[in-house]
Amino acid sequence: MQTAYATNLPQRSRYYQNLIDANLLGRGTDYRELNRSFVIFICLRDVFGEGRHIYTFENRCIEDTRISLGDGAVKIFLNPYSEMDDVTPELRNFLNYLADGIAADEYTERLVEAVETAKMDPRLMVEYMSYYAEQADRRAEREESRAEGIAEERMEAIRILIQADQKHGISREEVKTDLMELYALSSEEAEEKLKLYWSV
Repeated sequence: MQTAYATNLPQRSRYYQNLIDANLLGRGTDYRELNRSFVIFICLRDVFGEGRHIYTFENRCIEDTRISLGDGAVKIFLNPYSEMDDVTPELRNFLNYLADGIAADEYTERLVEAVETAKMDPRLMVEYMSYYAEQADRRAEREESRAEGIAEERMEAIRILIQADQKHGISREEVKTDLMELYALSSEEAEEKLKLYWSV
């Protein structure tokens, strides 16, 4: 279920497909034992912008799309925002329910009841909160890792600047000024970087 806006769904579908295959196929298992698999995204926007409820992808030959690779991997993207008659009425009702919360048939009415019941179940509430806490932790870890990567890249760029300028005979004071201007460093911070990378 994809509720947040994301531009990387095709890549994520590939990643999830790989996870499925890795779980299905143990070490030493014959590849022919791989089952047919489906990665299904239920989205609250039309990912491909062609006005369809459903987009189904299989691996096909580019030169002759009649030829399917036959690897059994299927990726499906669903969304409620279409006027096309391209899905069953039941699936359309389900997608519409996800978009507007209005039950239109017996199945979506049961969904409403199930959601209300789940909200009242303390065990499910704990699981729900645990899941979101875990997701928040993962996001924080990714952001921290990204920040560390940016900091490392910045330090590497500073090192290259200092060593290249020194090699070309630019004075230490000029390099220090460049550091302060280019990287918004204080005089003390620029001096620390020079101590690290200026060859005596």
